[in-house]
Amino acid sequence: MMQHLRRVYLSWWLVRISPLLAIFGFIYDLETLVFIQAFLILHIKSGLETIVHDYVHERSVYLFYLLSLRLLSLKLTYYILELTL
Repeated sequence: MMQHLRRVYLSWWLVRISPLLAIFGFIYDLETLVFIQAFLILHIKSGLETIVHDYVHERSVYLFYLLSLRLLSLKLTYYILELTL
């Protein structure tokens, strides 16, 4: 009888604790996803800046493209975070 009560008590606690563990796992997974997306955006931005630096020679067009890349990376970050969160 005592073994049965102990097993029921343990299963009751496991049922209550498992959602908490799932929430922590979800938060950890979400942080990993945000880090991967941040590095991806930085990689894309630096690659496009290199292309603009190599192939655009006029100063005003160069500055326009760099400004556009910064705005694009901010907007892309906003959309990804909105989609993720």
